[in-house]
Amino acid sequence: MKDPIEGFNEMSEIDRIEAERKLLDTAFRNSYHIITGKLTFENIIEETGQFLIAHNPDSNIKRDDLINMMGYFTETEEYEKCAKIRDIIKTNKQKKKEISTQGINKIFNKFVRRTKK
Repeated sequence: MKDPIEGFNEMSEIDRIEAERKLLDTAFRNSYHIITGKLTFENIIEETGQFLIAHNPDSNIKRDDLINMMGYFTETEEYEKCAKIRDIIKTNKQKKKEISTQGINKIFNKFVRRTKK
């Protein structure tokens, strides 16, 4: 898979802005899928070959991260996602449900073993 920032310094300013927008979009969407249980870290790596998220994978997602994510989806007018994030914030589901089930090192070690086979 192509590195999303390959040749970044050689890009025009407009292309850099577009690349940054795409990276940010991917990170927020991946984090959203993780916190809602639609995907796991492992699924994201398997599907994309990359690991791009908008929160720290080694700890439970913080309230500020959720608020930032909700702000992003407000800007993109994806209000269903905003409502889901709002519900997670309100009910503190992120504390009841272990969002970060495995540390990033465990995930990468698993992938390294799998690729060596």
